[in-house]
Amino acid sequence: MLNELQPWLNSVSPVIEKNIAANGNTEKWLSALQTLAQNQECKCFVEDGKVVISVGDVRAGLKPAPTDATIIAALRQFMPWRKGPWKILDIDIDTEWRSDFKWERLEKHFYFSDKKILDIGCGNGYYAYRAALGGAKFVLGVDPSLYSYFQAQIAAILCPQIPVKILPLAQKDLPQKLPIFDIIFSMGVLYHHKNPQEHLLHIYDLLADNGEIILETLIIDDEKFPDGLFPKGRYAKMRNVYEIPSIKRVEELLNSLNFREIKLLDKCITTTEEQRKTDFMDFESLEDFLDPNDNSKTIEGYPAPMRAVFRAVR
Repeated sequence: MLNELQPWLNSVSPVIEKNIAANGNTEKWLSALQTLAQNQECKCFVEDGKVVISVGDVRAGLKPAPTDATIIAALRQFMPWRKGPWKILDIDIDTEWRSDFKWERLEKHFYFSDKKILDIGCGNGYYAYRAALGGAKFVLGVDPSLYSYFQAQIAAILCPQIPVKILPLAQKDLPQKLPIFDIIFSMGVLYHHKNPQEHLLHIYDLLADNGEIILETLIIDDEKFPDGLFPKGRYAKMRNVYEIPSIKRVEELLNSLNFREIKLLDKCITTTEEQRKTDFMDFESLEDFLDPNDNSKTIEGYPAPMRAVFRAVR
């Protein structure tokens, strides 16, 4: 943990511990973690878009390492696996999202080497580990989902040498004004905020001078929805989508907060190759969220998901 963050971490640790203890799945997850951590000294690297956690030297004098069947059973305790892909102890985890597709769209625009990075809404830490393995000095990820937090603890326990810390916290739990981060990820978060300007202002206040935001979000067609789309009820079966902005709207929001060098880096339609059901995420996915007779529309009749990546500088 960065020295500048230690007082804040001390203040939130009791809340984290209380929330973990109160969750009904904690015992199950801790047991699965214990199974996965048995006898392993692991290395971590990227291969074919996967974050790979592979056995190094087996610790001498301990019990035999768990079998593949035992490892698979333990990994399935943490379902659903949404962000990835991962390969953990020789087991491929085919996640709902091919997050490596998104990473490929943005990584060529940024330098992560020796950077201090914050990932808001980090899920299980896939992007945090990609950044760390890309040379980042330190990555802090926050996400209120406890099952995502426990997924992230697999990598944390097996590969403590990687400078990543994932905490089960929401953005509101972060310090309000502590401008220490060189890069902040906001990926798939903006449209879940009732007040997107407040979300971006908080990020601005956490960025160091010349720090960068990587902003990835659902967007809507500028010509048909210049001021954005405000879904009534659900969007693609999601309850908490308050505003899907146009490109123009995103740029106006960033400008209003004095971000500079604002640039649209990528825009693409989300496909069922990138988001789908798998053996490790067997709930509904994109194919269930689209109109079965017209995949250009959501099940509610809105335009189908399209996403964009923006970069801006403080």
